[in-house]
Amino acid sequence: MARHTPLTPDRLNDEQEAFWREVTQGDRKTVKKPEEFLDKDGSLVGPFGPWLHLPGAAQAVLKVSSAIRFNGSIPTRLREVAILAVAAHWRANYMWGSHSRYALQEGLSEDTIAAIKDGSMPASAPEDEREVHRLSRQLLTNGRIDDGVFLAVKERLGEPGLVELILLLGQYSLFAMTMTAFEVESPALAKQPFD
Repeated sequence: MARHTPLTPDRLNDEQEAFWREVTQGDRKTVKKPEEFLDKDGSLVGPFGPWLHLPGAAQAVLKVSSAIRFNGSIPTRLREVAILAVAAHWRANYMWGSHSRYALQEGLSEDTIAAIKDGSMPASAPEDEREVHRLSRQLLTNGRIDDGVFLAVKERLGEPGLVELILLLGQYSLFAMTMTAFEVESPALAKQPFD
């Protein structure tokens, strides 16, 4: 059970209503149907439910998130490797539930997805996936990136792509921390992956 008070549409002030509309009708509707962002009572799910209590800051987060997620240059498959690494690191059930499905759709193997959940990466995974995972894990776990790993990803993605990857890791860590702190679960999964 989530730790925040769900806000139904009839309880929203103007600023909260604008955020609610942005989540359900903005850029995100290209990846999910509007109703997938809503609980049965019309309140927002995922990190958006808790954020609705601070709509001004939440709007700013959405703006950055949209710039990275919908206008980025990193191939979606590699972006999903990084997002799954974040979900596994923070043990974010809702994020894992959503993005493990997206990762499959983008071509990650079931073995790769299972390995990322356990903090590893199969040797059979493509080199670009292993490089992105290695960088993600090092930064999330150690707060540092080895020079060789940093340079390999910079060579592969270019400097703008590397900056985008670091921003993506930070952005999704913010999402994951919110969902973990407020115990937001994945409604798509009968058993939560990190419980």
